Amino acid sequence: MSSPHTLAPTASLTNPLAVLMVDGGERVGFGHVGRCLAIWEELGGRAVFDVEDAGIVRVLTSLGAPVSAAHTSAPVALIDRRAPTSAAEVQRLHARGQRVCLLDDPGAGRLSAELVVDPPTGTSWPPSGGRRLAGFEHVLLRRDIRAAARMGSRNVSVLLAMGGSDPEGLTPALAAALNTAGLAVTSVLGPAYHGPRPSGEVLADPRDWPGALASAGLLVSRFGHTLLEAAHLGTPALAVAVGEHALQDARAFAGHGTAQAIGVAGHGDAACVAERVLALREDPTLLASMSARGRELVDGLGTARVAAALEELA
Repeated sequence: MSSPHTLAPTASLTNPLAVLMVDGGERVGFGHVGRCLAIWEELGGRAVFDVEDAGIVRVLTSLGAPVSAAHTSAPVALIDRRAPTSAAEVQRLHARGQRVCLLDDPGAGRLSAELVVDPPTGTSWPPSGGRRLAGFEHVLLRRDIRAAARMGSRNVSVLLAMGGSDPEGLTPALAAALNTAGLAVTSVLGPAYHGPRPSGEVLADPRDWPGALASAGLLVSRFGHTLLEAAHLGTPALAVAVGEHALQDARAFAGHGTAQAIGVAGHGDAACVAERVLALREDPTLLASMSARGRELVDGLGTARVAAALEELA
């Protein structure tokens, strides 16, 4: 859940290298947008966003990122959307002269796309017809997250971050349960969060997110891209998964050693999450192992590797 604040390249619609076709918003979250912002930064601003949600458009324009629907002059179309991409959609983009990159996408379009990028948060991926970039070496991190790796010492607090929008509205219940358990917790409210203010401390300025994540003793996070940011910064994490499919993915990810996973059905499971956090806090050896493993797996160079592959496509 990268903070939307980094001073970024000057926005331009002139001769972009890529159009970034992205989903985001209150129900979808901010993860797709955050990692595409990492690509936009790495390309020096030579990309334009195609996104429908008005709130996400406001976030992007506040950062200086250009937004223009159906931008056809870019030689590369990168798709990072919630719904799988069909073969027909890839064919449509090919017909207008664009090469296609699919990010975190199990759709049938993989067989005809020139490039696919598969994050390590997925358990398995269908076959692809073109070049495939996968694994922790291709994790997309924004500059502010990478810079935070150089920050100071770690504290003992718990950082609660349920994504850019927290679509299930779990933040208030989890914050209350963690506070009741006697834990020092700071809640992070994403740019698309519209729920009630949780009890206890709240991160006042979203620009402080990278530093807060880098210094936290433990992250409690909705399963997703935030776990990869935490891994790079050496912050142990408890992944909160909503639903059986998400829990399967979260457990598989936890097998890499940077996080543990817990499934929840709703607000009523908040106390179980707090109990799990207390158990983790009582095992400093395990937390140290999770921290070291994260730094080992996510070297922070993934964005540069993916951007180089996009340059080759163009």
